[in-house]
Amino acid sequence: FDPADAADRNLAAMMMAQAELICLSGEKPILLLDDLSSELDESHMKNVLAAGLKLGVQIWITGTAMTPALSSCEAESKVFHVEQGCVSEYGAPES
Repeated sequence: FDPADAADRNLAAMMMAQAELICLSGEKPILLLDDLSSELDESHMKNVLAAGLKLGVQIWITGTAMTPALSSCEAESKVFHVEQGCVSEYGAPES
């Protein structure tokens, strides 16, 4: 048992509960998640992303790799790659 992992999962659960409360007030928050894959395992990432999609909120995620959890949401999302100041849509053909 790693207490740091449990703390990260609890923080993610509290963040999603707060987002749900904001949605109940009629507002739609934007979730900003920095390097989610370094904080949560695949299963918990999928849970966070599924909860966000269910709420209909925008989710902005930074990271260094396209994980299976992120790939599973690709149909409902747009993914961008930023390298040396150039932004391109992930999976878009090169021009």
